[in-house]
Amino acid sequence: MAFSCFIDRSSRDVRGNVAAALVAAVCLAMAGCASLAVPRGDGFPGEREARGSITSGGGRAAQLIERDIRRLEELGGAATVGQPQRLASLRLTSRAVGHLRDGDNHRALDVLERAISIDGAVGFAYLFMAAAHYNLGDVTRAAGFIERAMPLLPDDRALHEELDSLRADVYASTLTPVERVY
Repeated sequence: MAFSCFIDRSSRDVRGNVAAALVAAVCLAMAGCASLAVPRGDGFPGEREARGSITSGGGRAAQLIERDIRRLEELGGAATVGQPQRLASLRLTSRAVGHLRDGDNHRALDVLERAISIDGAVGFAYLFMAAAHYNLGDVTRAAGFIERAMPLLPDDRALHEELDSLRADVYASTLTPVERVY
């Protein structure tokens, strides 16, 4: 008996379609589960680059931090209110990026907490807090830090592409195997 993808009114065709739908659902669910068995970062070539490099402590965000540090250092004595705190926070965030590059997510979190306590308006600190939590498997906290970072980050297309990639990874990590299929 061939399975039709259209539901006819006859009971024979409806039973066939239900069986075909069940088989298709099982196959799709199995395909979703099989993809979960691949460890993060060990999938297809270039997967890490496709996900963005925020989680590895790099990318456009790290470049923008260094740019902002240079700009604030150039101001020197002409600094306005709040700039010394911002500079200190950016320097700590840059140090945390180094810890992320070394794979030391816990140390990065400690440094980023200090950066945020100095200047809570540095979006990069929240962004890398999200990356560290994501690397540690705490996607709930990662999602929260992404939301806090978004309004504080500069309007930079490449940065927002990396942010969107991280946000998609965090969201995908919260889905069940069946939800990933659909």
